Amino acid sequence: MPSLFMEGTLNDASSSAIELAPPPQQRRMLEIAGLRKRFGTVEVLRDVSLAVSAGEVVVVIGPSGSGKTTLLRCINLLEEYERGSITIDGEPIGYRVDGRTGKRFRMSEREIAAARQRIGMVFQSYNLFPHMNVLQNIVAAPVRVKGVERGQAEARARELLAMVGLSEVDPVCETAGAAS
Repeated sequence: MPSLFMEGTLNDASSSAIELAPPPQQRRMLEIAGLRKRFGTVEVLRDVSLAVSAGEVVVVIGPSGSGKTTLLRCINLLEEYERGSITIDGEPIGYRVDGRTGKRFRMSEREIAAARQRIGMVFQSYNLFPHMNVLQNIVAAPVRVKGVERGQAEARARELLAMVGLSEVDPVCETAGAAS
């Protein structure tokens, strides 16, 4: 049985990020160490540390305003954080630390953009393009951002729809606004 791993707090609420420690043979896909984020005088993330291995599913649960979304936004560098480190598949995101001085430097926008291409994020609000059907919404990013051939992207989109039980929905006829 895996052991329980918990460090840091999200805001002043009673919730924290909790995860089961992965078996040692699994590759760490995400590691966060000592993450701190403030909004003015409010410290939303206080020394949050966690590790997620390949194939592992982690849930962050807490009341509204406890820092869940801020944590996710820091991972994608949609929010800058004051202290700590985030690595994705062993590569730092957002900042590098100078080995000699220990000083932290923001990565270039090109490096950050390259890292973001490997991160998926589902927002709380309904953020599909309403003028596009379901299939077009799923295919847009792989084609436009990654340069995937449209037919290949559509095939993968249909696989993904099947994985979540939506293979029966006609993704070409359903618009994003009607598919809710």
